[in-house]
Amino acid sequence: MTKLATPQDRFFAKVLDWGLMAMPLLIMLYTIKVNTRYAEPQQSIIIGSMTATIIGMITIVFIQWVLIGLRGQSIGKVVMHIKIVDGKRKKVGTIMQNLVIRTWVNGLLICNLPYFLADSLLIFRKDHSTIHDFIAGTIVVKAK
Repeated sequence: MTKLATPQDRFFAKVLDWGLMAMPLLIMLYTIKVNTRYAEPQQSIIIGSMTATIIGMITIVFIQWVLIGLRGQSIGKVVMHIKIVDGKRKKVGTIMQNLVIRTWVNGLLICNLPYFLADSLLIFRKDHSTIHDFIAGTIVVKAK
């Protein structure tokens, strides 16, 4: 029997993923703040910080996409011991399901406030399935 991930597990996994994405930005802001506190802002430090931030964010996104595509897990899902599986086969979903539909298509749709609210609130259904789960034919379960 496959045990579904709880809404709390899914929520904290998402918070961890968002936190990881925010880390390079926070480091950049801190670096620029420290630099400007003691001297005139140096353009080279600001440009270097921005470049490092962009590279850091791209690296995190790439790692997340590889994990989601191959394992059905983001870093947050690994930490929370949950994973994305095909709703019928109960095995890790395909790259099309996990990466293209759940991640990329959902990423575009999530910018729409009514979709975001509906997608987020559906997690409280008995089966904890969201709109992107329905579209991709996936469920999120406890990892063994």
